[in-house]
Amino acid sequence: MRASREARDISLREMERRSGINSGYLSQLERNEIAQPTPSVLSRIAEPYGEPLEVLMEWAGYISADPKGISPNRKRALNFIPDDINDQELKALRAVLQALRGSDTSANSLLKKPHRYDLELLGDEKRTVRATALALLREMDADRSSEPVDLDQAMVVAELVKAGEIELDLEEKRRLREHFGHLVDWALKNLQGMVNLDSREVFVQAGMHEKRRRFVLAHEIGHAALEDHRIIFAYLDDYKRLNPEYADRLESQANQFSIELLAKGDRLRREFDGSRPSMANLKQVTDRFQISRQAGGRRIAEESEQDCAVAIAWRTDSGRGPLYLAGYKVWTSASFERRYRWRALGHPAEEIKAALASIANTGVAEPFISGDTAGSQTVIGIEGLDTHFAVLAMLVPERKGVQIRALRPLIGAR
Repeated sequence: MRASREARDISLREMERRSGINSGYLSQLERNEIAQPTPSVLSRIAEPYGEPLEVLMEWAGYISADPKGISPNRKRALNFIPDDINDQELKALRAVLQALRGSDTSANSLLKKPHRYDLELLGDEKRTVRATALALLREMDADRSSEPVDLDQAMVVAELVKAGEIELDLEEKRRLREHFGHLVDWALKNLQGMVNLDSREVFVQAGMHEKRRRFVLAHEIGHAALEDHRIIFAYLDDYKRLNPEYADRLESQANQFSIELLAKGDRLRREFDGSRPSMANLKQVTDRFQISRQAGGRRIAEESEQDCAVAIAWRTDSGRGPLYLAGYKVWTSASFERRYRWRALGHPAEEIKAALASIANTGVAEPFISGDTAGSQTVIGIEGLDTHFAVLAMLVPERKGVQIRALRPLIGAR
């Protein structure tokens, strides 16, 4: 970058004037002291420095050459590409995507399953995502009510259009099946939502549960609303792809945007906190805001000002398949974390897994004892919910005075 600037005989001060970026920050960039400037910054300095934005994004590590031979636009439309994917599966995915959107598809994206791409976002990232969602709600004049977000209106405000369902016509399916057999259905199953930012079209998989569908739509709106996403996707082509780590981060940001929009920022949390934490309360607010139990449960656990935690284990497939206990997650409220330090010191894994399994088998789970930071032994009450896709457990400390003598002590309790 320094060489580019000096070759154009431009000072840092002049570069600041042209780009609107502080000269001290630009100097740090030129000295390679900033690991990964945001795409928003790169888009502002590309023209003044005389470098294509694609080049700057490669230098910053956002995009790289594609070893799998699949375009970034198509890769973003996949639920996942496993490391052990074979050549035939990859060819089937490419063929299906090409049939769906054409060879010049731009900025296709897919909502990854929340428990697969569940990166913890930095504070600045979360604030930016929430501010963008709230700005959209204000533009819709929908930020002050407890009514479910009207996603049709949100699409209009975001200048997007619903273009139909992710599906192939019979002739296209027949032709592809001649080459790929059952892999065509495998590929279609792993596509949930796509957005084409050139045409502003959004496609969603047919037959999806309504709350899931809302989450997917809000996720795709996030790709269109978040500035860095628009910049990144506008400069991808068929020969470059997103750095996998950054691609996962963008998907996590879009997931975060989805819940920020559907929960209307802080409003869902405030309504939940109007009563003592309970599964009945969770059901009530998620129904009111039209959010899935899983997304709402995590949101409550992360945002609630009361002592509570939520554990979720997903099923290995839809239709109440076997419980995937190895991949369960636990979220704790800030006050719960201060009291029990589960995130910092480790949560009682065996007790929680046993509770989730019991909820799946019988619908209920026994409370257990946990030590808190004050050295006291506390009864952790458990309420469960068994859904089509996952099992949820809400963990709430019992009020003082509950007898704990008969409960099995927690191994290693502090």
